Amino acid sequence: MIHRRDIRASVESPSGLFIGASVTYRYKPEILELLAMHGVIPKPTTPPTTARSVVNDIYRYELRLLRNRYLVGEFSKQAYYDKVVEVRNRYPVMAVLTRFWIE
Repeated sequence: MIHRRDIRASVESPSGLFIGASVTYRYKPEILELLAMHGVIPKPTTPPTTARSVVNDIYRYELRLLRNRYLVGEFSKQAYYDKVVEVRNRYPVMAVLTRFWIE
């Protein structure tokens, strides 16, 4: 009996690539270091866009927490702006386009 995944793995697409073939990414060491600062350690099969999405979610979560603290009056508007800049500066990887994350 032939399983569906066996057929898919053996079918060649018009571009010459095998359908179902695994793609691996070789992240630049400096990018891996920046990602690890936020607890994100991508596998070689993790697309850079997926890793960036995870970091972006963490970044946005931190900003939401700050906004909520500001809204309950924990600090002034100027202090809020300063804290937003501090958070932004902790995420330099967000300023790098994902196409430059891999070698």
